[in-house]
Amino acid sequence: MARHRDVGRIVGVIALCCFGAACTVPFRPANISYGVEDVPILAGGPLSRLSLAIRPFEDRRAQDANTSTREIPSESGVNSRKSETWDVTRDSNHRPAVAVGITQMLAKHIAATQMFRQVTVSTTSPAEADLVLTGTIRVFEGRKQSRPVAEALASQFSLVGAVTAATQDVRYEGDTDLADVKLIDVVMGAVLWQGDATGHVRGEAAVNADQAEIYRVANRSLRAAVSDLLHQLANVEPPTEELR
Repeated sequence: MARHRDVGRIVGVIALCCFGAACTVPFRPANISYGVEDVPILAGGPLSRLSLAIRPFEDRRAQDANTSTREIPSESGVNSRKSETWDVTRDSNHRPAVAVGITQMLAKHIAATQMFRQVTVSTTSPAEADLVLTGTIRVFEGRKQSRPVAEALASQFSLVGAVTAATQDVRYEGDTDLADVKLIDVVMGAVLWQGDATGHVRGEAAVNADQAEIYRVANRSLRAAVSDLLHQLANVEPPTEELR
């Protein structure tokens, strides 16, 4: 009986420590990165002879809450009133730099596709390019179910940790919304295309104590949003020389 009480105390301490750790992972600009080696090459399209300057996207996201956890309605049933605790990304202390990081990753992804002759991030006016891309960031977030006890157990180099990691999964979600995106002809000042681009990631993964995983989920949603943007830009007709 005493041994069971000791185990209970240990698990309780682990849960408290892990829950506290979940609130300390900031989203810094260096975290905004993903591989672009495998993106589709879009060279030879109607925009490939033109250069593109991307203005830093404006950050219009809702302010962070005072905690990096959130109560989200459970999916256990339509009429269920239960809620679950999810760990969420936070960047209260780095918001301006995060918006810059998103813009830079956007430029890197677009450049890798070769859709345009050249891609730069620019704040000069007028831009030294044929086209300018502007927009706002409405959502950029990663989330995963909070399982502090299971995460702490899974991190242990033991049979219990191995079994926990192998038998328990957590749901994760990532969302990026880029709104009011405009592709503008620099010479004419005409808007060639305007719209929104979104990226949504959903899935499950083995439970682990790596809180940085929610930032990787956010990055995957950003990649999906940029891919959505490129899909829409691929249908844009370039300005004709006669009109410029």
